Amino acid sequence: MTELEKNNNPLPLVVIFGRANVGKSTLFNCLTEKRQALVSDIAGTTRDSNLGRVDWLGHDFEIVDTGGIIDLKRLAEKTVATGDIADQVQRQASQYLKQADLVVFLVDNKTGLLPQDKEMALLIKGVKVK
Repeated sequence: MTELEKNNNPLPLVVIFGRANVGKSTLFNCLTEKRQALVSDIAGTTRDSNLGRVDWLGHDFEIVDTGGIIDLKRLAEKTVATGDIADQVQRQASQYLKQADLVVFLVDNKTGLLPQDKEMALLIKGVKVK
């Protein structure tokens, strides 16, 4: 979804964001009530963002399942774009974050809160990360 498409879309945009393999696609499928997003135990399976529409308690919104964040420096635009698939996944996630009306930041309860999660939370809040 480009910025122009978002401006023409009256629905709020909710972006599911987090590290690889924390359950973003599972949450997306649950909220959209479809099996649109591929769910796998293999980290990095989601390469392209999934878009869906949700009706939650009478409120409609668009939802995006982003690829897992692997390179926080790339997401923060502190490294040069390489153009490879992993870089494109990070760039696409970054674009959706900039367009989001709401960000759902998902972490893995099994592994606990990792330093990378804390850095991502600061990035979302607009605090500069190292």
